[in-house]
Amino acid sequence: MVTISKVLIILGTFLSMTDGFTLPILKDNYDIETIDVEQREVQKNAADKYPSVHHFARHGLCRTLTGKRLLYKALKTKLCAMTRMFAQNIVMDLCRHRNRMLDLWVAEVFDLNDDGFISHFERHLYDIDK
Repeated sequence: MVTISKVLIILGTFLSMTDGFTLPILKDNYDIETIDVEQREVQKNAADKYPSVHHFARHGLCRTLTGKRLLYKALKTKLCAMTRMFAQNIVMDLCRHRNRMLDLWVAEVFDLNDDGFISHFERHLYDIDK
């Protein structure tokens, strides 16, 4: 019995062989999304230029006190009904464990265009007033 996922994989392989300018990608809901080669190059250049969410979370935020203050200000801005002590405890707990939850929070708060990288604009969005 042929399932819909096998048909879409075969169709995706066929599309990639017939049209050299698009790369088919299967999503979770079995829709085919095509990405231009130029877009792929832009994403590759962004990887060279900007730090990933994982790297920014560990090395840009949790390593220094200034980074922790920046994460605190971003969380307080995003979730304004949160008390100061609760936000402080979340920041200290996330930076202590440095696991996937830290990456998810940093991606939610800082990564505005969901590309997996933190650009210069996204990094300085919550700058602390000096």
